[in-house]
Amino acid sequence: MILFHNFHSSHTKEHKFLKLILYQFPDIKHINQTFDLTLIDLDKHLDIRDIADSLRNDNHLPIRRKRQLLEILDKIPHSIKIINSLSDITVDFTFEINNTYYFFELHEKQHKKLSNNRKSRIYSANGETIYVPRFVQRFLRDIWRFKNLPNYRIIWDDWFENNYENFNFNFDTGFFEYHDSNSFSFSKLLNK
Repeated sequence: MILFHNFHSSHTKEHKFLKLILYQFPDIKHINQTFDLTLIDLDKHLDIRDIADSLRNDNHLPIRRKRQLLEILDKIPHSIKIINSLSDITVDFTFEINNTYYFFELHEKQHKKLSNNRKSRIYSANGETIYVPRFVQRFLRDIWRFKNLPNYRIIWDDWFENNYENFNFNFDTGFFEYHDSNSFSFSKLLNK
């Protein structure tokens, strides 16, 4: 078993998750770098209309930010690319087990509070740069990972804090999301 995770001293939530991994899997080989996502097809696009339609039915995101997100989604092309190169996107933790990959992303509050307005890039279908607030880019990247990474897991930090002591790693195939039932989740948003 191999773990790919780039350790950052300022990411305290990730430290706690890494500590749990090392405790549960003491023989794991930890490679201190992010996993190279070369197995992913970079030409995959997101359909913004489908995302906006799902978002209109969501009742868990902050109302003001949801409205802002919808206003921006209505102004950008209907088909977009989230990344232009593999260096544009990473995953927090990647396990390699018998040549199968399991991707774990620890989502902190900013993933559902949509709180960063710094300008960031996404791309039109033909590769033109589109500048959007960081919270829009982060939201769309989360959906891209959800739709494109095999064996992808989202672990919301508030759920993790409440379930840390009893957390068991799931290495079944498919998508899994660990979240409180009364809070936002991508699986509810995208009906998975």
